[in-house]
Amino acid sequence: MNASTRERQQQRVMELGLLEPPSGLTPHELLFLREYATTGNIYEAAQSCSDTQHSQKRTKTSFISTASLILKKPIAQQYMVKLQDRLEELGVASMLKTQ
Repeated sequence: MNASTRERQQQRVMELGLLEPPSGLTPHELLFLREYATTGNIYEAAQSCSDTQHSQKRTKTSFISTASLILKKPIAQQYMVKLQDRLEELGVASMLKTQ
């Protein structure tokens, strides 16, 4: 992934952070969901929002397992729908700007 793509993804994650988060999710879970909605890659999202000190000891399976537990929560699933809707709105807005 090149630097401009990663910058764009980080900008999207920050924009998604402006949405009112539901109660019942930890800050870590919220960040993971924003990253996952933006990248579409469960491993990359789980790894990017993990504490770097602890992530060096974790395996890919461990990251995916933790992410799967988050995604099974009904509140997380509802929030993902909101995040995806917002990303669609941002995508439409970006296309309109270019025209």
